[in-house]
Amino acid sequence: ADELGWEPSSPCSQMYQGSGQRNGRLGSRKGPFPREDAVTFDFRWQPLNWKPLTAKDLRVGWEREWDVPITYPLIAWYADLAQDPHHWYSQRGSPFGPPVAPPLLMSRLASQLTDSLGRMMGFLNTYNRTETLAPTVVGTVVRFQGRIDDLSERRGRLYVRLSIQARDAESGTALLREIKEFVVAPDGAITSDG
Repeated sequence: ADELGWEPSSPCSQMYQGSGQRNGRLGSRKGPFPREDAVTFDFRWQPLNWKPLTAKDLRVGWEREWDVPITYPLIAWYADLAQDPHHWYSQRGSPFGPPVAPPLLMSRLASQLTDSLGRMMGFLNTYNRTETLAPTVVGTVVRFQGRIDDLSERRGRLYVRLSIQARDAESGTALLREIKEFVVAPDGAITSDG
């Protein structure tokens, strides 16, 4: 077995090998992508916006639209990080032609809704409803549209409800619908230095 406990005969180790940086450590490791297709990423969390999102930043009706190109390195990074080595995510392709994005990658990208307001540091996800409506293949530019639907207080805590939709920016095909709800971190509970 290797350092991750995978046996040399396991499907993961036979099908895929990759290199990448995890937890600030750079090095070779067995992972979900062939060595020749490996892309090295810096996986340390380094957000562009260190400002914590607070209740004061949230307004019902606030909306945002953003585009994300789905690339093979993005799919490879997420599948490796999630340890989800499905062959549909590899360059061997899928029944839809090119590799497809893992459905949870699309959900993760939808979580970027409030990034321009601040980081959701200390928020607790209490509800998630995700509908994957169609596969998202490499080369698709995904247009996300999201909004803050509700702010409510329950049991002395503030909750925020977000709704996000994703479509193929070119064809308009619906790809994802998602509703997320979070308990908002109390103001002053999180500071920018941790």
